[in-house]
Amino acid sequence: MQTSNDLRQAKETARFAGRTHELTLFRDELLAAAPRRQIFYITGQAGAGKSTLLDHYQEIATTNGFVCAETNEQQHDIPTMLNHLAQQFSDQGHPLTTFEQRYMLYRQKLAEIEHNPQTPQELAALFGRSSVRTVFAPNNIQFGVRKGLDLLAHDTVSAQAGEWRNYLAEQFPNQDELLLLCDPLATLTPLFFADLNDLAQKQRVLLCFENFEGTPQELLDWLLRLRDYRPSLDVCLVFTGRTPPGAAWDPLRHMTQIVTLDVFTSAEAEAFLDARAIKDAKHRHIILKLSNRLPILMSFLAAPASMVTDKELPTDDLVEHFLSWITDPALRDIALRAALPRTFDLDILSKLSADMPALSVQDALTWLQNMPFVQHTTNGWCYHPVVRLLILRHQRQHNPRYRHLHATLAAHFDTQRQPYANEQTQWTSIQWQQATRFYLYHSFAANPEAHWGEVVSLLVMALRHLPSCALVFAASLSDNDVDDEATEQQKHVLHFLHQQIQHMLQDTLSYSFAFFEQLCSMPELSTSAKAYAFAQRGELHRLQGHYKQAFSDLNRAIAFDDNDAKIFASRGELLRLQGRYKAALADLDRALTLDDNDARAFASRGEIHRAQGRYELALADFERSLALDSKNAWTIASRGQTYQHMQQYELALADLNHALALNDTYSWAFAARGEVRRVQGRYDLALADLDRALALDDKNAWAFAHRGEVYRVQGYYELALTDLNRSIALDDKNAWTIASRGQTYQHMHLYEPALADLSYALTFNDTYAWAFAHRGEVHRVQ
Repeated sequence: MQTSNDLRQAKETARFAGRTHELTLFRDELLAAAPRRQIFYITGQAGAGKSTLLDHYQEIATTNGFVCAETNEQQHDIPTMLNHLAQQFSDQGHPLTTFEQRYMLYRQKLAEIEHNPQTPQELAALFGRSSVRTVFAPNNIQFGVRKGLDLLAHDTVSAQAGEWRNYLAEQFPNQDELLLLCDPLATLTPLFFADLNDLAQKQRVLLCFENFEGTPQELLDWLLRLRDYRPSLDVCLVFTGRTPPGAAWDPLRHMTQIVTLDVFTSAEAEAFLDARAIKDAKHRHIILKLSNRLPILMSFLAAPASMVTDKELPTDDLVEHFLSWITDPALRDIALRAALPRTFDLDILSKLSADMPALSVQDALTWLQNMPFVQHTTNGWCYHPVVRLLILRHQRQHNPRYRHLHATLAAHFDTQRQPYANEQTQWTSIQWQQATRFYLYHSFAANPEAHWGEVVSLLVMALRHLPSCALVFAASLSDNDVDDEATEQQKHVLHFLHQQIQHMLQDTLSYSFAFFEQLCSMPELSTSAKAYAFAQRGELHRLQGHYKQAFSDLNRAIAFDDNDAKIFASRGELLRLQGRYKAALADLDRALTLDDNDARAFASRGEIHRAQGRYELALADFERSLALDSKNAWTIASRGQTYQHMQQYELALADLNHALALNDTYSWAFAARGEVRRVQGRYDLALADLDRALALDDKNAWAFAHRGEVYRVQGYYELALTDLNRSIALDDKNAWTIASRGQTYQHMHLYEPALADLSYALTFNDTYAWAFAHRGEVHRVQ
């Protein structure tokens, strides 16, 4: 049975006029014995007819025995896009079986990660970022954190990446499944094209990609590797986009035919009006004048030509001209109202027409579906964006119920999202995300001033819970229809937030100070959103060593929300790094009272107990932490160092070996194991570990100091001095290192610098018995 969409497309095909050159070019190339071009790229301004021409390209291909499939910006990542194409082939009796089976496994494994409450939150967020990939080495996974790594302390990166790596390895012991999950394109793309090439041996294939600018950002990178996928020459591709392909397209340019669309020529415009049986000269003149021969506006203005009357035609407003041809007041009203939602269906039209009892909603929907400027999408029907903006702007000026109707739609979508509104699961619910995206738009349009704070706060909280969801919200709030509602300041903020969220997702762990400073300066945010903004800016300060600023921001965050365990844990960790152990313990205790499943807070508290010599308490906290996260290399290494302090060296070595087996790039753990081996007198092994630590991190003052100490006890005093000097250059307030250099000078009979160092060490620690003893020995030999 034909759908309304089929009937509308058939009607448009029958009345299609113009673009003869572009159609002939495509047909000739498609049917050539030796085609020169495998890719067509249709470009031109909005409303120039790119989608219509693409429809006709598909019609030509289908008529000549091709099987076609299309995708657009509705598919938010490449795996989803490939599956969308594959499903269309399957619906036409050509399943891509191997690809589909592997894709189903990918979605299953992805769901296991996203819905497992034990998955680290940041790791779950990574798998929503299609631009983030992992890089595999033999028996290892290295996360592709690339840019922004300079913001993070080296041990922080090692520990976090190690934690994620260990979690994934434990959850997915099958290496093929692990690779599929972490880098799906490496597996899915070759399978997709292998199946597609098999299909192309029986029937030629056309892949269509509409609205290239709105498709996933990594689509271009994926396409630039097209030759690597070895697509059959019987697989052709068509793209549409507002702007021509830039320099990045150069590797594909030799196989691409660029088709540039402009407004209709005068002859094409006249043929277009003839095809729509518009005979009246005045009517034709007005359409040409108001549309400037832009195809979509000509379609809009000519759509109801069969309803022409003798009344005077308006000449200065496209919407008024369109409405003048609709004699039924109910249809005229619903044509205006249907432009308010971004997409509409029978249910939404029913909400919009609740005060129009005489209207048959089903008849109205059928009538709208046959308008040439109404398009079908996966979410329903929608107006062409150029036409929709015209109607919205008209209503904003002339319809007193404009804001009320937006409020009605906001209430509708708010009701739709409520069944999924659970703080723990809503962020990963597609239904909740979609309803919330529409709710944000309509509530803002209903009252931009009153709902500004709620809109931005929801965007910020999405960023906290699931960054990929925040990107969808931010993109939605940067559209032209929102720009028309917003003040210049609001528009600037929304576009800035969208840009910054894109930057954050592309650069993985790189967070922009400018972004969070903007959020921290916004009084309209909810208290929860403010708490998150200040906490994140505080974390950035902490990671860069700006402890004073970090402390100030975390204090502000707690003032906004004193029941957020993560903020107390962050401030506790900051205080620990500053050596303010009493205050740190208070914060960590509070964090664990609020959330006794925070493995990081237990580990941080254990570190404080270790530093204070309370080794049994330290061990108890490390055990609690590891019960919650048994594969955390940092916690295991810290427990190992605790055993070292207790002189239980075999247990210490067992933990440090375990930590390094989990993360073989963990500089601090190599240094700690080197120190255990030093005190055991196993100097060659100690030097090997300390060398490895410094090869991984040449800013590790502690490792330089301990390697210097190994050289000192072996009598290599010059080497010892070199390392101790390097350590002091990195940390000039460590009493142990300074005193160790003083003892080295003492062995070299350089008593004056020895006394200077030992005395200097005692200014930092006036209870340092070892330094007193050696200073006394220097005085004695003098």
